[in-house]
Amino acid sequence: LIHNGKARTDMCTTDSEGRPTQDTIIDWWNGAEKTLELKIPKNETLKFGVTPAILSTEIVCKMAAYVENKFNKPYSKHLVDCIWNSFTEYAIYFVFASSQGLFYKYHTADFFAVYKDPQYNVWWRHEFDTWDGNKVVVNDTSGCFITMQSDTKVTADQVWEKVSPWVQ
Repeated sequence: LIHNGKARTDMCTTDSEGRPTQDTIIDWWNGAEKTLELKIPKNETLKFGVTPAILSTEIVCKMAAYVENKFNKPYSKHLVDCIWNSFTEYAIYFVFASSQGLFYKYHTADFFAVYKDPQYNVWWRHEFDTWDGNKVVVNDTSGCFITMQSDTKVTADQVWEKVSPWVQ
């Protein structure tokens, strides 16, 4: 997860306007920019991917101080006041870090370095029935994490049953 002293970070590609191509993600970036009253630099062609993400405590502390100074209220209060802006924690993190020139000081830009290829995610219960734990544990070297959506009601024991034959 750390490479040459920097956190490996999954990134997503953008369109010609510098925006991620999924509508939901576009809303998150717009909401983050509105919440912080900052803009992602136009020359930034990659954007922070989705969770899981490794965040720098130094960047988070600087962002909190920025918010408290700019909006004259506690950081957490400002975020609650802006909840309808439709942002995510990693979107505001990236907007702040990139706008301040801090992102690449603490992160490397990768694809599937932290988060495994999305083909391994389980978003719906019926996907778990055919999900192959072997492919996740043994046959793939990308990333470390997958999504096992909690809405599926798949239990930890059920996941363990599928991966345990390949985990030592």
